[in-house]
Amino acid sequence: DNINVYEELDPLVDTIKKQSITIRDQIQEIKRQQNQFEFIIKFMREGIILVGDNSDVLSYNKSSLDLLEVKSKDEIIGAITESLDEEKPFNVNDILDERVIEKILKVGNRYLQMFVCPAVSNETIQGVVISLLDITDKHNREKIQREFSANVSHELKTPLTSISGYAEIIYNGIAKPGDISGFAEKIYKEAQRLILLIND
Repeated sequence: DNINVYEELDPLVDTIKKQSITIRDQIQEIKRQQNQFEFIIKFMREGIILVGDNSDVLSYNKSSLDLLEVKSKDEIIGAITESLDEEKPFNVNDILDERVIEKILKVGNRYLQMFVCPAVSNETIQGVVISLLDITDKHNREKIQREFSANVSHELKTPLTSISGYAEIIYNGIAKPGDISGFAEKIYKEAQRLILLIND
């Protein structure tokens, strides 16, 4: 047991001990939350990247490397720049004033949706948080739908034009009585073709 020469310092020493315990508990809680956060983003399928205001990658998860098809954090910004297909390199300082930016990246055969949000601390923008989501399936579905719509429009126009033309000739009395039966047959066949197309 140490003899305290300055008993009047006891309250100060007790306060320092209590604050030390409080600080230690707070540090443990911060570490616990950090480990929990790192665990969560580690297993996310979405890519998460934290970029400082000088375009340095401060933090990222493995999914971001996989989605961008790179092996290290040093390649991330370059991969984003290349995938954006824009004239100037991706630079955080160019977009810090913006609220949220949404862009589509093409990486290999995949399409990624990229959201860029400012990272604010004490009302000061420290950098940006980039999230990446693989939307290849959605993109391909939309492409198929567009192609299907274009093909259907084209396929429907041909028989409809034919039907309309023959019907107009009959309606206006231009067709000879002997031709009406042939026109009616063609109208019937084109109508059947339309029904098949619609059923398909």
